[in-house]
Amino acid sequence: MEKINIVEFKARYATNKHRIVLFEELERFLEKVDDFLSPYSVAIYGSYITDKSDPSDVDLLLHGFVKETKHSDYTPKTLVPEGHVHLQKFITSYTLCEKKLKDMSVIIDEFCSTEANRERRFEINEYVEILF
Repeated sequence: MEKINIVEFKARYATNKHRIVLFEELERFLEKVDDFLSPYSVAIYGSYITDKSDPSDVDLLLHGFVKETKHSDYTPKTLVPEGHVHLQKFITSYTLCEKKLKDMSVIIDEFCSTEANRERRFEINEYVEILF
């Protein structure tokens, strides 16, 4: 696991035309996320963070809180990514109490330990957390 900002992430992983297209799709999705969630954290995993020259998609986990000013505008379909960005887990909270994000390692453990993922022996061994 590694924590880097979006500029470092782009420099490291958007290294060819195909990867740049995928990164731009991710960037458009994150603009929507930024409009609706605060605070939030994102972890990217899968083939995009490997040395594979043509990964098929960008897999991500997202954890965050819906902004109080956006509660009336938000539905679960508000933040559906487009293109080759695959949102595997989306955890939001409308709670108005202390907005403290769970550590991303906890989110990943929760995701991997769901019954469906345990049955298919799904694991996330490596990920990059993008800092905002």
